[in-house]
Amino acid sequence: MLAYFFIIATLLILMMTGQYFYEEGKDITSAVFYVGVIELCFFMAFRSYLVGADTKEYYVGFQQLADSSLRNLQSTVLYGFGGNYTLNFEYGYRLFNKLISYISHNPQTIIICTGLMTVGLFAILIKRYSPNPLLSLWLYVTLGLFQTQMNISRNSLAIIITYFGIKYIHNNKFFSFLFFVLIGSLIHSSVLLMIPIYFLVNYSHLNRKKVNVYFVFSLIIGLILGVGRNIVVHFIPSKYAYLSHTANVKLEGLLVGVMYILFFSLIYLTNLKVSNEMIKENQVGTWMFLIAILFYVSGIGLSFATRVAIIFGTFMVIYFPRLAYTHGIDPNKRKILIAIIVLLSGIQYILRLNLNNIGGTIPYTFFWSI
Repeated sequence: MLAYFFIIATLLILMMTGQYFYEEGKDITSAVFYVGVIELCFFMAFRSYLVGADTKEYYVGFQQLADSSLRNLQSTVLYGFGGNYTLNFEYGYRLFNKLISYISHNPQTIIICTGLMTVGLFAILIKRYSPNPLLSLWLYVTLGLFQTQMNISRNSLAIIITYFGIKYIHNNKFFSFLFFVLIGSLIHSSVLLMIPIYFLVNYSHLNRKKVNVYFVFSLIIGLILGVGRNIVVHFIPSKYAYLSHTANVKLEGLLVGVMYILFFSLIYLTNLKVSNEMIKENQVGTWMFLIAILFYVSGIGLSFATRVAIIFGTFMVIYFPRLAYTHGIDPNKRKILIAIIVLLSGIQYILRLNLNNIGGTIPYTFFWSI
């Protein structure tokens, strides 16, 4: 757990340092941002296979794929940790593993390469889309996404690849957007659920009134799906049926959903005068927020729903800073909002670290220490 306290303490120092120099007339935001990214890359890449509930599956899967031939890559049956069940890896992820195995057959190699790619690519997206990259980096850690990505690194890599197609949603270039979704789906097919975002953004423009109505609908539909679990599970493809077998509801995911609602409400309700502009400038992010909330709420009965929510919820670390930096928001009010968000996210993160292990990522161990 000390590793995570070290990370947030470092990020807090970097944020304060960046702010101090900015007020002194020197903008070192990019420099301190990349220091933070390097730190996160280090902890993501050099974790042991025991950090993250699913990490050990990627670890043993790599060992088997490294010994498989390219010709038999798709047909190779992969057994999970312990050998009592099989793993369903898409062909793209199998090929990725095989290519990495040419570097080294050591299974730690896949953890290192996937970790560096996940954090590195996400950092590029943050720098591209977030008006406050350091705040996004802080939310990335304190909202639990950094540790979630340690757990479900295959899903996370697919999500981030898909996010690179977001710019084509704005440009109304469907096939360019679809290209990135399909590339991501070769790693994890769940990102195909991103396709409707294109049509929602381009053919159903949001405004303040619609957001208010759709937000209520997201809560209601989410509750219906969660309560009607026994009906919903029959519509789940057999490939993903195992996700519905666990009876324990992921309270961790519900907490994240509550934090998302809290941050959105805090920014949105305290700036109603510019709320239409806020929504207009963030059509993609707002649709992703509404869908993420729907799945987080349905997580009260559907344990797999929180994993679906992550497909859309990962973008929130970029979305909330974008809302806070909407043109027309008073700069002093913005500083207060950011301070409150930093404080609340930090407090809930420390509480979560003491309440659960966030996807099996606690305790943290380096690979060379086991």
